[in-house]
Amino acid sequence: MQSHQAHATDYCRCRYVYALANHVQHPRNVHVGDIVPALDNWLLKAFARAG
Repeated sequence: MQSHQAHATDYCRCRYVYALANHVQHPRNVHVGDIVPALDNWLLKAFARAG
């Protein structure tokens, strides 16, 4: 992960360099903000109380 600023907003991003070095298919950059809704839903389900 790498910090990044665009349009006066701070972001975290995962860069393609890691994927390239490890021969993994990966978009050039992935901004964490793009996956937050999906991540929030996953966390809600993963940590939901059974009952």
